[in-house]
Amino acid sequence: EREVSRVNTFDPALIALLILGFVGAEYLRGLGFPEAIFKAVEMHVSGKRFLTSEYRGDDGEKYYEHLTPVSKVSLKLQGGPFA
Repeated sequence: EREVSRVNTFDPALIALLILGFVGAEYLRGLGFPEAIFKAVEMHVSGKRFLTSEYRGDDGEKYYEHLTPVSKVSLKLQGGPFA
């Protein structure tokens, strides 16, 4: 596992994480999926960043605590929770 603080900003894996939602949305749009579906894919990174900054579930825990370890790393690479 890489240390997030040492990731080269031109790393193809980082670039893929940053554009994944947009590429996936365009792919689904091209297949004829409804707008509600491809927009959800397009906005999933922003949604995760928002939820981890604000949301607490019914159990009182922050949304962040329910993320998998891999999702926590990708969140950090994608800019972290919204401030």
